[in-house]
Amino acid sequence: MLNIDLRSILILAAIMGMLMTAVVFLLRQSFPPSIKGLSGWAVGTTMAFVAALLIASRGKLSDFLCLPVANLLLLGGLMFMHQSLRKLLGLVVKIRLWGLLLVAATPVLMWVGYFDPNIGVFRTVTTILPAILFLSMAWLVWKHGGSILSARLILGALLVHTAVIAFYLFFHLFVLANGRSLFDAIPIQTLYLMSYALVFLLLNIGFVLMVSDQMRFQLERSIAEHLQTEHELQRHRDNLQQMVIEQTVDLIKAKEVAEAASKSKSEFLASMSHELRTPLNAVLGYAQLLELDDSLTQEAKEQVKEVELAGRHLLDLVNDLIDLARIDAGKISLSPGPVDLQALLHDCMSMVRPAADQHGIALIPVTEVPEQVTIYADSARLSQVMINLLTNAIKYNRAQGTVRLSLDAHDGVLRLSVSDSGQGIPPEMQKRLFTAFDRLGKERGAVEGTGIGLIISRRLVEAMGGRMGFHSEPGQGSTFWAEFPILNA
Repeated sequence: MLNIDLRSILILAAIMGMLMTAVVFLLRQSFPPSIKGLSGWAVGTTMAFVAALLIASRGKLSDFLCLPVANLLLLGGLMFMHQSLRKLLGLVVKIRLWGLLLVAATPVLMWVGYFDPNIGVFRTVTTILPAILFLSMAWLVWKHGGSILSARLILGALLVHTAVIAFYLFFHLFVLANGRSLFDAIPIQTLYLMSYALVFLLLNIGFVLMVSDQMRFQLERSIAEHLQTEHELQRHRDNLQQMVIEQTVDLIKAKEVAEAASKSKSEFLASMSHELRTPLNAVLGYAQLLELDDSLTQEAKEQVKEVELAGRHLLDLVNDLIDLARIDAGKISLSPGPVDLQALLHDCMSMVRPAADQHGIALIPVTEVPEQVTIYADSARLSQVMINLLTNAIKYNRAQGTVRLSLDAHDGVLRLSVSDSGQGIPPEMQKRLFTAFDRLGKERGAVEGTGIGLIISRRLVEAMGGRMGFHSEPGQGSTFWAEFPILNA
């Protein structure tokens, strides 16, 4: 049986070890998942100190539990601690050859310890195997732990305890075996067990300190990365601000250039309007006089008629260009006011009826205009928009087709719609519809036009506070509409 002092040492060491294990478990709950190895270390130290309690119970329990099982728990705990230390140091956990040898030696150790726990072979094996694990852990800390205090504490405790193990083994194998001992075996045994208790205590303290160092390193790294990120963000902000300033300056310059170009264009068109209209009016006037000349042959009269038609077409184009330039320059003159829709739509239908009759198109007017529905717009410009939509619906319709004019009041908005029964607009061309001078492939067709009537109409509607759009399906016709807020809605 062990001396009571040795048993007290073992029990005290086990209690201290359990307290340190509890500290490690608490650290596991509070530290981030990036800190590896805490669970394995806690399990390993628990196994080691359970082994200490079993050894302290020798004489109370069977020798099989107190020696072979206790030594196996000690080896298993050291292996857990060894692997946990590798994880904490950021190393890959691998199964080593010497670890497999330890596992293979376990049945032999159990068998030898069961028959005679006091023989030299059992004592040697149970001393050397933990020493191998202690030296391996010392090698890990020396190679990968750095020069921090926690690593030095663990390394010093492991080396000192390995020296105590070597002295203990030498004493029992050579000194006591030859009967030349000057010391009692009990103090040597006490030193050996005290060294075990102390090394496990220091290992736990060092491990906790190393975990704290790892946490501090990670925190410092995170702070450094955060500062670096902030620096990069600030640099990007500065670059972005500089780019914004440069682009703003470029935009201001581009705006000034565009405004100057627009002003020049408007001034040019305004100055040229008189010069263009005067000769055109002269051409039209002389063409009309020639038509009245009875001495002209029929062929000559037809040629004069073509001159007049061409002149009128050119005059319409000039007028449209001037209107578009004025709208773009914001110089369009508007006289908004309450609109008499009944009279306006009637006049518009009357003006386009001759063209509809010429093309064989049936006009379907609005059946009734509600008296309580009033919109605020420029009557002349709204008439211009509606005549343009009606004229387009007539020109691009099919033979014997229809053009319908309708009103729809909803949600405080009045929609004036012009629907035709023509071929419709292909989907791939619809996005080009409100582009100046783009007639969607009809430039070479028989239908005359300038290609800017729709864009003028749209900008006039927007200038009067409304909006304009369309809906078209190939083969089923198109509907163009203009919306305006209802005054008394």
